[in-house]
Amino acid sequence: MGATRTDRVLILAVVLVALAGFLDAWVIEEPEIALLFGAVLILGLALLARTLSKRRPLRVRADLAGWMQQRSDLTGEPVEQIADRALATYRLQLGEGPDAAEPPTKL
Repeated sequence: MGATRTDRVLILAVVLVALAGFLDAWVIEEPEIALLFGAVLILGLALLARTLSKRRPLRVRADLAGWMQQRSDLTGEPVEQIADRALATYRLQLGEGPDAAEPPTKL
């Protein structure tokens, strides 16, 4: 599941504390502490960047999530690609794919 707003706020708080610690250690000329805070800062920024995905989180039934994970383990294909392909196939079967000439009619 994707990161929530609370997750992002907490990661941002860690990044800000690490930045303050890094700057403080740099000013008082403590290179070991500056290195430690710098590492935390870089890891926090990387984690924050990773959570800012354009993909919206999607809840999936447990049995379908299990099937996608089994399929991923079998083929080596990432679960995200399996989910994308499965949803695209389903959408195409509904007549709503990118090549659909007209939207489906209501019965």
